[in-house]
Amino acid sequence: MEVSVLISAYKVAHLEAAIESALGQTYRDLEVLVVDDCPTDAVAVIAERYSGDQRVRYLRNESAPVGTAASHAHAIEEASGRVLGILNDDDWWEPTLVEQLLAALNRTSGAVVAFSDH
Repeated sequence: MEVSVLISAYKVAHLEAAIESALGQTYRDLEVLVVDDCPTDAVAVIAERYSGDQRVRYLRNESAPVGTAASHAHAIEEASGRVLGILNDDDWWEPTLVEQLLAALNRTSGAVVAFSDH
């Protein structure tokens, strides 16, 4: 995997749309790590819908909730991608976002961060 998409999930209202926007990227060499930081099983129920997609990995924080920063740290430890993208559980990406940000990184010598105007 070149890109690991990290989703710290506490709220579920838009989580499925967030996951779908990651999976719908035109850049296909990616994984999606859903880190469950919800004290209920609501995130697990949604993540289970993606259990057949090998690009999606579900991770549960041992003592949820631990907060966004700790959830991201958990995901970073588990990520296999060379590039990390953070997608909030209530946001979504346009289909070409990853492709465009990777292009910006690749054409800018020494760049280590790419960000979109959102």
